[in-house]
Amino acid sequence: MKDVLEFLGTGAADWSMNDRGPFFRRNSAALLNGAVMIDCGPHIWDYTISTYGRSVYQGVHTLLVTHPHGDHFCRESVARLADGRRLSVLGDEATVRLAGSIEGVDAVPAPLFEETVTQGYTCIPVPANHAPDQESFQARHYIITTPNGGTVFYGLDGAWFENAAWHEMCRHRYDIMVLDCTVGDKADWRLFEHNTIPMLRIMAEGIMEKGLLKEGGRIYASHLARTLHASYAVTEELLSDFGVLLAYDGLTIIF
Repeated sequence: MKDVLEFLGTGAADWSMNDRGPFFRRNSAALLNGAVMIDCGPHIWDYTISTYGRSVYQGVHTLLVTHPHGDHFCRESVARLADGRRLSVLGDEATVRLAGSIEGVDAVPAPLFEETVTQGYTCIPVPANHAPDQESFQARHYIITTPNGGTVFYGLDGAWFENAAWHEMCRHRYDIMVLDCTVGDKADWRLFEHNTIPMLRIMAEGIMEKGLLKEGGRIYASHLARTLHASYAVTEELLSDFGVLLAYDGLTIIF
């Protein structure tokens, strides 16, 4: 069987429902095989209704949360997702505290570098370089292996990989890697917890040099800030120069 990754949103926190245009982006979130959602911000219901005219989240049994910033974890969205079912929510301790009081939610701590298995999906969180000292949470990226044997790395938000995270990442080979590209082609203060395009070039080249992609494996850039990037066409060309693809809302990958 094949695996399917659907991008529900590919934008950073500065996008709102009032920013609709030719390349409108919702807050970043993704759906794997209709069963595992990664992040659940305030825009996921706009995506499903606008795209399908109805909810397509009936099969979701697990929510992986990268960190509890409002564009990645919205209590109202999670409560709606959990309505009428038991929903496992995996994350750091701060996320577990926030999610644990929601009816229908089983909040499960996901310790860094440890495997958590949920209905056949193996998830390994690794630390992300995103506001770990200033706020009381530990952001994480996820290495996810599906029951079909597909492997996804989901790396939003964050800047350079932490050393320990990189060593764990190197133990796996990936069909799909989703990397943060919040900042555009110029330096910005956010580069210390988000990637610029030049940083992404170096990281992608390192990933390829290390051979972390399976045959046919692909790297996608996501989590683009509305105010920090050039046009879609310009950004797509800049990324394609070093083999990275530009994700967009609704992009569906079969692998």
